[in-house]
Order: sequence, then C-alpha cells, then structure tokens
Amino acid sequence: MRSLQRVALIGNHLPRRCGIATFTHDLHRAIATAQADLETCVVAMTDPGGTYDYPAAVRFQIREETIDGYAEAANFLNAGRFDVVSLQHEYGIFGGEAGEHITELLQRLTMPIVTTLHTVLATPTSAQHNVMRKIIARSAKMVVMAKKGRELLRSVYDASLQKIEVIPHGIPDFPLLETHHAKAKLGFSGKTVILTFGLLSPSKGIETVIDAMPRIVESCPNAVYVILGATHPNLIRHQGEAYRESLNARVRKLGMDDHVVFFNQFVDQATLLDFISMCDVYATPYLDEAQMTSGTLAYSFGLGKAVVSTPYWHAKELLDDGRGILVPFGDAEVIGSEITALLTNDVRRHAMRKRAYAASRSMTWAQIARRYLTTFESSREASRVSNRAPAVHGAFIQHAWNPGTHRFRNFMSYDRRWLEAQGSEDSHGRALWALGECARSDTDPSRRRWAAALFKTALPTTDEFQSPRAWAFTLLGLDAYCAVVVEDLTASRIRESCAGRLASAFHATATKDWPWFEDVLAYDNARLPQALLLTGAALKKPPLVKIGLTSLRWLMALQTTTDGYFRPVGTESFGVVRKAPQAFDQQPVEAAAAISACLAAWRVNDSAEWTAGAMRALDWFRGGNDLQTPLVDPDTGGCLDGLHPDRPNENRGAESVLSYLLGLAEMRQFARAGVATSPSELAHKLALSA
Repeated sequence: MRSLQRVALIGNHLPRRCGIATFTHDLHRAIATAQADLETCVVAMTDPGGTYDYPAAVRFQIREETIDGYAEAANFLNAGRFDVVSLQHEYGIFGGEAGEHITELLQRLTMPIVTTLHTVLATPTSAQHNVMRKIIARSAKMVVMAKKGRELLRSVYDASLQKIEVIPHGIPDFPLLETHHAKAKLGFSGKTVILTFGLLSPSKGIETVIDAMPRIVESCPNAVYVILGATHPNLIRHQGEAYRESLNARVRKLGMDDHVVFFNQFVDQATLLDFISMCDVYATPYLDEAQMTSGTLAYSFGLGKAVVSTPYWHAKELLDDGRGILVPFGDAEVIGSEITALLTNDVRRHAMRKRAYAASRSMTWAQIARRYLTTFESSREASRVSNRAPAVHGAFIQHAWNPGTHRFRNFMSYDRRWLEAQGSEDSHGRALWALGECARSDTDPSRRRWAAALFKTALPTTDEFQSPRAWAFTLLGLDAYCAVVVEDLTASRIRESCAGRLASAFHATATKDWPWFEDVLAYDNARLPQALLLTGAALKKPPLVKIGLTSLRWLMALQTTTDGYFRPVGTESFGVVRKAPQAFDQQPVEAAAAISACLAAWRVNDSAEWTAGAMRALDWFRGGNDLQTPLVDPDTGGCLDGLHPDRPNENRGAESVLSYLLGLAEMRQFARAGVATSPSELAHKLALSA
C-alpha cells in the first residue's frame, strides 16, 4: 500500500473565532509539518451570516444551514481522491437537528473517515444519540481526548473499542518560563496574576472567581484576575454584550475594579502565549461536568502553569496525581481559598508547575501529529483489509452478475444453481437501485467502492431496456450513484435517456382520465412517479417533476377508499387495460412504494396531501385497511404478506417485513427532520405504528 499522500480536514477554521477553529488550524499545520510530502487541505464550516477571509489551506467551505453544501463538499473530496478525511465534530457547528446535516456528507465519502469528538454526551437527546450512532458507523476511527470519552462511547453509544483512539489535545512546544518578562511586556509588573482565557459565556463560571477575589485580595493585595477573550459569537448574536456587562457590574458591586481586568479580544497564538506565561495561577471554573475537552486547560497545563479547576471530565484526568487542584463547582469560598494557598506558597506552586510541564511533553503538536498520522494509516489498513472482499452483504448480488450476458440473474434453486442466464429487465433495474444506494449509504467504505464499481459495469446494458419499471428502478439507482460519482459521463447520459423515455411513455399514453405511463397498472406503481420526481429535482427539470406530481396524485386518488383508507392496486388488476383497479390481493410492496413517492413529492411540492398520503400508506400496515386488520405483529417482528378479500395472507415473507421496515424508517427520518406539515402529530403517529 502506498504511503499516505492526501489528507483533508473538516471543521471550523481561523479566522472564525472558536475553539474548534483554533484546533483545526493547529492540527492541520502540525500534520502538514510532520510529513513534508503530504498534501493537505481544509473544508471549513461557515456559520449563518459569517464571512471569513480564509487562508489558502481552506479549499472549500460549507454554509452550515445549507444541506446542498454538504453533498457538494463530499463531491469535492471524492473527486480529490483524498486518502483520509479527518472530521472535527461538535454538535453546534453543523446544520440540522443535532447537527444531522454532516451525515449527508459522511455517507457520500469513498475514503476512510477519522472523527475527532470534541464532545461526548453522557445523556444525549434521541436526536443527538441518533446522529452520533450514524457518525460512529461511518467512521473508521474515533478520536477522543480523554479516557472518559472512550468509556462513554462504549457504554452509551455501543462503539467498538477497536475503533476508539485516545489522543490528547495538542499544545505548543514552549519552554517553562518565569513570569516576570511576560508581566513586564503586558504591563503587569509587580502583580500576582490569575488568568482565565477563552470565549466568554455563562458556562465558563467566571462569576465564581470574581466572587472569590475579595478573599484572595485579603491575603494577596496585589492580586489581579485577568479575563482574556471576546464574548462568544453565538452569545453576541442573541444577547449582545449583556453577559459581559453583568460581569462588570458584579466586579463593581464587590469593589474589585482594581483587581479584575477584562481584555475583550480574540488574540493570536503569540499574544496568547504571552498572557499564559505571565500568570501565576490559571483558573478554569467551568460549571458543567460534561466538558470532555478544554483547549484552554491543555495550553495552560502545557506551559507549566499551576491550575485550579472545577472537576469537569477533562480536568479530572489531566490534573490527577498532584498536577493541579480540583475544587467544587460554583464554590467561590473554596476556589478563593485554594488560589490563595498557591499564591502564598511559592515552593508548592513551582513544584506543581514542574509536574504539569513534565507530564505535558507528550502533548506537543509534533507528538500529536505523529499519533494522528498513525491513526490515519491504521484506518486505511482497516479499509484495505475489508476491501479484499465485499463481505456477505454483497456476495449474492456479485454472484448474480453474469459477465457473459452483462445481466443479473434472478432465480436460484435451493441447491444454489442459477435457473436462468439472465433475469428480467425489472430485476436488473432493482439490482442497480440496490447498488446505487449501497454506493451512497453503506457504512463500510469498501462496500461503497465495490457497489459503485459494479453499478458502473452493469449500467450500460439498460440502454436496451423497454420496461418502464426498469427505467424507473435504474433512475432510482442513478439518483444515489450520481450523488457520489459526479464525473461519470455515461451515468449522466443514461440518466437523461431513462428519464426522457419515461416522460415520453407518459405523453404517449396519458389522457385526462388516465394520466399514466402505460395502459395498465401493475406492481410497484408509485416507483414510476417517484423516479421522475427525484430525477427532475436533481437535474432541475420542472417538466419531469410536473409529470411525477400529476401521475402520483392520480395514483394516490385511485388508491384511497371513500372511508379514507389506503387501498393499493390489487394483483387482480395487473394487466387489465385502462380500468379502475381491483381491490385484491393487496401487497406490502405497494404501500412502501407509496410512502417513498409521497415523501419525494413533498420535497418538491410541500403540500399536506403528500404527508397525509404517506401516513395513510403506512397506516395500511397497522390496520388502516379494508379489513381493519393489522399486518404487523409487534411481538414477532413479522409482517403478513398482504390482504385477500376476506382474510390476511398468513405467510410472512422477507419482502413484506422489509417493505414495512423501510417505509417506517423513511417516515421516522422524515419526522425527525422536522419538515412535515405537523411534525409533532406525525411523530406521535409513528410512535404508535412501531
């Protein structure tokens, strides 16, 4: 395997003002320096309303609230053939509920992903838990900066230990210096300095140290508490400087104006290192235990500072064994007492400084970069090993491919013999649909690559097809495939061709009373309009969307009883020319197709008729049907094969349960996205249908 050549990072980046931006900048620079022949770049997340003069290293930026930008970024990274993508994850920097938009990017990438988690929640919301599980599934490796993170990934998110690496937050390689030179430079000569730095927000607990200052000043009259940092941009956006002003008012009320100094600045690294160098004690009085990472703590610790901190997760690990002092959350009396004790005991304070500095030498950015590069290589090796065979998930479809006929076979006997040289056009189209979705969405990068390669090989045969359903299934596969392989000109041509042939079939057959693609209705009917809706939206072709909406609206009206139940086209209707469909037998596959098509229609025409239609089709499984009989058995997980005129079909085939599960999953994903006309009502109905 060739050596690592190209690495891309995704995250915030300077000059955006936040800890993730600083981390991404520092990690990128360290990795690029550690391996001189390595080509690197950054995909930067840009917040709503933000405009930044990014450096040349930032080759692509994503507007966090714009979903299309995530897919475009994936196309950029895939086209660039990067060996590894390093994702910096924090819930608040990506769009969608719980930052779900980032999964739209990850599922399209064809290279290994190494995700650095800056937050790991012990009690996530349902949406946060769901997003994290998706990220874990997509990632070859997960990096956390504290052992607590590894513990939570295992216990809360069921992540594999083999996937998890603990790599500390990096720090500058800076000498252990006395404070006097930096104090003189910054105008604090003769002062005893306590420092807190970072973006100002209420979670930082700065009030606690301010409230402790009168006690500290009693023993150390020259003590000054320096608070360095601009107010957090999100706080500015919603509250202006109200929080900073409240802190100033608190200082005035305590009479500490001469002992508390604010620097409302976001400083560069050189200036920051000067501020840290001059402090005698560094304080991190955070109020939340669930703080997995603190860059400010890492930097101060790495410069050999005596640290007094509340016992959030990162601090508990880093300051163990006498490398710092832990105090209770929000306890001004204790924090004042501990800071005073350090400031009045030079021997103890300097011993603590030396222990911290010695322990931090493995955290310098040069050391951290080497560990990341090793992790990148191991993620590629894991991907290479899994790529040797697509595994059992793709074995059947790979075996079904007949290179002699350039077609997929469909029927196999119990003794594993193929019963024909090639299957139907429709089965070939379905195989392409499955491969396209696998190429876009499979959790395993090797299977995504395998699926894309086989899709590309099997696609040209469809030029000869005459079945409208085969065209539709192929278009559904192309919708997924073209999202990740944007440069395939053959795929683009066939996509245009299939859509054109399906539209031509509609125009040749449709009348006012029969707006359909054929003279008959058969199986999986809703897939035809769904294919045109997706393709028309992707290619920005309104005529295709119009045909999709017109044909689906007619089909759904035919499939709705006067009592408002879903009644799918029955098998007795198959082949009957231009007549209203018969009611029986009703098949689960029709309901699943109706759900997908209605949701596709909603995305281009956000009318309540489509969410109602999708819900009606889902209700068919749980008893909203002609016989008022549930087909789904919650105790066994099975699904009956359909409805006869007088009874349900007691068989429980794989197609039936998969039709239900896929329909339910699609509806739940839709409800979680919060885009339905009445998402709370829809979510309630979905819970009842589980």
